[in-house]
Amino acid sequence: MARKARKLQDCNLFSVTQTSGPILFRDATDRDTFLSILRQAKTQFGFELFAYCLLDDHRFRLLIDTHGKNISSILQSISVAYTNYRKADERLFPRRFKSVPLRCIEDVQEEIDSINTESQNPFNSYCLYCEDAVFHPDFALKFTQDRFEIQKRMDPINDEEALKLLEEWICQTGCDQEKIKKDKTLRNQCIAEFRKKTDLSLKQLGRLFDVTESTVSKILKEHEHSS
Repeated sequence: MARKARKLQDCNLFSVTQTSGPILFRDATDRDTFLSILRQAKTQFGFELFAYCLLDDHRFRLLIDTHGKNISSILQSISVAYTNYRKADERLFPRRFKSVPLRCIEDVQEEIDSINTESQNPFNSYCLYCEDAVFHPDFALKFTQDRFEIQKRMDPINDEEALKLLEEWICQTGCDQEKIKKDKTLRNQCIAEFRKKTDLSLKQLGRLFDVTESTVSKILKEHEHSS
C-alpha cells in the first residue's frame, strides 16, 4: 500500500519522534555515532537543535528549527546515515517519523520538558538547561524567549508585503524579473535563495513565482540535495 504524502510544511519549529523496529541504540557507541551524524546533518542543512533524547533503546526525539529547510529531507539524511552505520539485518525504521509543528512558546516549553530527562547524561538535552551540568553539547542551543520572537517574526507575511520584499530582493541582487519568468533554472535558484532570506510559506512562493505549491516543494528539495 502506497504511503500517504506528507503535508507541505508551513512552520519551522518541530518536535520530532522516530521509532524503530529492532533495537535502535545498543550501547553508548551507537548513541555517540548518532550524535556525530546529527552534527553532520546540522552542518549540511543549517538547522538548529534545541532539545534531543537518545535514552530510549527504540526511538529518538528532537526539537528542531529547520530555518525553512524540508523536515523530511533532514530526517531522511539522518536515518539513512545511521542505517548505513548499523548495517542491521532488519529494517531499522519501518515507520515514518512523527513531527508536530510548534507555534507558540507554551508548546515549545512543554515539548522541551517532555524531551528532557533529569540526568547528567550527554544523550539527553537536559544538560543544556541545567546550570550544574557536566556535559555541554556544542551542537545544540538552549531555547529562549528571544529565539521564539525571532521565529515568530519569520512566520509567513501577507502577499502584499511578500511582493515588496521580492521587488527589493530583485533590485539588490540585480536579477531581471522577465528573465526569471523565462529561465526555469534562474527561477528555481531565485525561489531557493528567496526562501532562505524571507522564509515565506510555500503557497506564497508559488503565488509570487506563478508555480504550484508542490512545484516549490520539489524545487527546494532539489536545491537542498545539490547544495
